[in-house]
Amino acid sequence: MKDVLTPSADGDAEPDRSAEPSLVFSSKRRVPHIRQTESSECGLACIAMLLSYYGHETSLGELRNRFTVSTSGATLASLIEIADANGLTTRPLRLELYELPKLSLPCMVHLHHGHFVVLTAVRGGHVHISDPATGVKKIKLDEFDELFSGIALEAHPGPAFKKIKS
Repeated sequence: MKDVLTPSADGDAEPDRSAEPSLVFSSKRRVPHIRQTESSECGLACIAMLLSYYGHETSLGELRNRFTVSTSGATLASLIEIADANGLTTRPLRLELYELPKLSLPCMVHLHHGHFVVLTAVRGGHVHISDPATGVKKIKLDEFDELFSGIALEAHPGPAFKKIKS
């Protein structure tokens, strides 16, 4: 993987060369699919999916009430802040398509045109994603290559993470 990205003061992500090895969590749990209700809520819906996957059951509405997302959508920096406020430790990365299998899954990936999805598996020449706009999909790697911006956000429970059943 090329770079760990660090949010800068203007909300963009800057490379941070002090990357640590990826933490891998393996389980048979499924990522719950959460649909976005507004076009600008894909990132927030992805955070809700990851939180729920790790046992902090939350809804998009709950996150929307606690965090403000602009009408143009969330930045990577704002998603990192929201994840951190909910006890997730994150690692933003810039990578090539062939490096996707090295990611700690599930994780968020950024697609062109400012859209975020949750990547749940990479196998058999396909990626499996949970797209908050259109649903759960299996996409051929060469087709995904046309969509993928090269940015991923790994997230896992940190020291402040609390499991919550709704």
